[in-house]
Amino acid sequence: MTEQLTSTEKILAALPPPGYCLSTADIAFKAAVDRHQTAKSLDVLRRRGLVQRLGSGRYRQTKSGEAF
Repeated sequence: MTEQLTSTEKILAALPPPGYCLSTADIAFKAAVDRHQTAKSLDVLRRRGLVQRLGSGRYRQTKSGEAF
């Protein structure tokens, strides 16, 4: 049985390492997740301290996100 990743897990996996950032659209494309769902998941990840919003819809992974 294959375990499927949630949208949030796919998005976290699609993020570049800390120090680099991507736009919401680029993250959605890389994760193969709808842009609306990507934005919602990024907000959840941001509130948990796993990603940082840099403004203008750009995000980067935090050290906590990388360790997750």
